[in-house]
Amino acid sequence: MHVQKVLYRKASRTTTKLIKHKPTRVINAVGTRGTPTLTPTNSDTVLPNLLPGALILSENGEKGIYNFVTPGQISNVEIMELAKKCIRPDLKWQTFGLKDMFNTLRAPCANCVMDTTKLQKKLGEYSYQIKNRRETLEEVFQIMSEKGL
Repeated sequence: MHVQKVLYRKASRTTTKLIKHKPTRVINAVGTRGTPTLTPTNSDTVLPNLLPGALILSENGEKGIYNFVTPGQISNVEIMELAKKCIRPDLKWQTFGLKDMFNTLRAPCANCVMDTTKLQKKLGEYSYQIKNRRETLEEVFQIMSEKGL
């Protein structure tokens, strides 16, 4: 248990630095400034949630292929709504669906939700639970809000 707290603190410090230097990266990744935001869900990685797990796997010599993404589904629109609620009340975006995407984009983009069962099971063996995407994003946005980012 002590090792996990140390790992969590290391990962927390690292991600706090990332958030401090690139606070809008999470939001820009899904689209802002009036740019279209796609409605389907897909898999994303939220670092504050996964870095402690990466350290646990590494320090224990675990090998293999893992879908290293944050579990759970949340659409880009839901992410934008969370960002608006938590950190940018004036945030605006346009929403479009798959049908619009096929008519707008030159090439379709992949929107996939990856299975995290293997990753969650392995980290569970070390008593580490990965939080779901919505919960993790709310925490990240809360940190950004508290720091005025």
